[in-house]
This record gives sequence, structure tokens and C-alpha cells, in this order.
Amino acid sequence: MDINILFELFSQLSEAIIIEKDGVTVFENNAFKKLFPVTDSLSGFVPAELLESDAARVNTCVEFDGKIYSLSIYKIEEYRFYIIVEGKSEEKADFDFLATVNEAMRSPLATLSSAANMMIPIIENSGNDILSKNLAAIYKNYFKLLRLSNNISGFAEMRSHSTKLHLNCVDLLSLCGNLVDTVSLLTKERGVKIWYKTSLTSANVLADFDNIEYVLLNLLSNSLNHTMVGDDITVSVSRSNDYFIVTVTDTGTGVASNVIPSLFEPRLTRKLLSDPEQGLGMGLAYSRYLISCHGGSMVIESREKQGTTVKFTLPVYKSSDTLADAPIRYGENGLTPVLTELSDILSIDCFDAKYLD
Repeated sequence: MDINILFELFSQLSEAIIIEKDGVTVFENNAFKKLFPVTDSLSGFVPAELLESDAARVNTCVEFDGKIYSLSIYKIEEYRFYIIVEGKSEEKADFDFLATVNEAMRSPLATLSSAANMMIPIIENSGNDILSKNLAAIYKNYFKLLRLSNNISGFAEMRSHSTKLHLNCVDLLSLCGNLVDTVSLLTKERGVKIWYKTSLTSANVLADFDNIEYVLLNLLSNSLNHTMVGDDITVSVSRSNDYFIVTVTDTGTGVASNVIPSLFEPRLTRKLLSDPEQGLGMGLAYSRYLISCHGGSMVIESREKQGTTVKFTLPVYKSSDTLADAPIRYGENGLTPVLTELSDILSIDCFDAKYLD
């Protein structure tokens, strides 16, 4: 590889690029100098676990000085290439409108839920299958609207950095294992096998249980949306030094390389208008944000027609950490989180009264 030719090529690009060899900076283009005029080092910008990673390719999103950047890392021979793109400006007007709609939507959603709950015993006692199917359709669409509303609220949290964590000692092994069992049961008709693997005997983290459950459900939802009959999804938990690593891998359709850098951008898309089934297109961005709030990081690796791997880290729980509340057991929130986050995937039969909280 003629590195000098690459240097000449990269010097003309608008993306910020810095190249290291054996941990020493050997090249930085003008775009990098413009973004980071006072430093030639990635220390403090790139998470430490990524600097130490041996992966041939990593894509993620990092926050630095109040701004969001898309980061791609490539390892070629003895060189490591870091390509940095500043996140696009937020569509404030669109979001403000959606936020207003979301506030107006919350009250009808609560009323719809209450009315449907009151109908359950009446319809069950009637033995009328047609009424039962229609009630299930009401619930399915209720959860889809609730998911949309939650997405808008999550985007607001990212913009304002207003997330409040309710920290507990969470058993990561139990959470992952039980969630895989539940999702496998509800989606078995799709013909996609979901595996859970770990060699660990314990994995406790100080975390907001609901947030971590959301992240796992979002990753499983993405994998299920990009897999077909005969494909596999594997959830695994491992440890590296002071971090636990949760990995979700699928053998599905994968993601085009030119799309990957934008997956973590915290922005609303117009996917909702062209494809209502796919929501706002910000689930990965919100998931990455929640993991960063816990002191971890998230990366994605994907190849078209070969599948996708998403990894996130969480700091190992230390006995000196202070708990805010009593530990939460998996399932205390019922199936509501699963029915909500997988509402675009689950069949209508999953919204039968027996599955409802």
C-alpha cells in the first residue's frame, strides 16, 4: 500500500481524517485541523475501548464539546484510519411540531387504553372471536402509537440531555436470558432462531433497568426486521477488563456501508411519512445515547447480505456503588415494554388479552 498516495487523496476530502501508526499520528488532513485546531490526538474524543480495539472496522457516534460526531475506524495493515463527520443540524421546526402533536396524543392514548381494558372481561365472557380479534387490533395499534410517542420523547431527551437514570444493581445475564426467551416465544412463527450465549456466571451492572431493556429490545427489533426464515440472531454477554460487553449478531440482510455512519445520528428522519411501519428511524441513536449515559459505548459492524453485529458496553458493578432503589426483577413491568417495542413485528395474536398486563 502506497500510503503517500492515500495521504494526498485524503488531504482533499471534506471529512476529517487522522491516521495513526503504532499509536502515533502520521497524518491529519485540513478538515481534521479545522474541527480540532488545538490537538492532534484522539485521546478524549474516541472512547478508550475503541482505541484499544483490534476490530478491522468500527462505526459509532461520539459526543465531544456538546456536539455529535459520526466516527468510522478502519485498520489496514499497520495503520488505523479515523474518519470523523460532524452530525447534521437538527430539524428544529419539524421536531417542535412533532413534540406538540405528541403532547396532544398522550391524553387520547391513555383514554384508549383505559377503554380497551374495560372491554376485556366483557368480550372474553361473550366468547365472540370476531370481537376478540378486533380488540387485539386495537391493542396492537395502541402499542404502535405508544412506541411512536416514546420515540419522540426519547429524541427530546437527547436534545436536552435531560435523561434521569433510576439506578439499580441489574443482573445483566438474567435480563438478557429472560428477554431472549420472551421474544423467542412471541416471534417463533417468523422462523428466526434467537440464541443466548455466555460463559459468565455473573454480570452485575449499575444501570437503569428500563433503559437497558429498551436498548436490547431495539436491537432485537432491528435484527428481526432484517432477517428471514432460517436466519439466526445471537445475544451474548462477555467481559473485558472493567466492562461487560453485550453483543447482538444476526445473519440477515445487513446494512449498506454508506448508510452505517448515519445510523447513530440523533436526528428524526422522514421515514415515518414514506414507511409508517418503521417509526422515526432514531432507535439506534437513542439506544447509543442511553448507553453513553451509563458510561458505556456502542458500535456497529455490518455487511450487506452477511448480517449485522451491534455491541455495547456497560461498566462492571462495584460494591461501593450506591443504589437508588431496590433491585428490579425481570418481568415486574409485565410485557408492556416488549409489546411496545416489537409492535411492528409481532403478529396480532400476541395482543390477545392473555398477553396484556
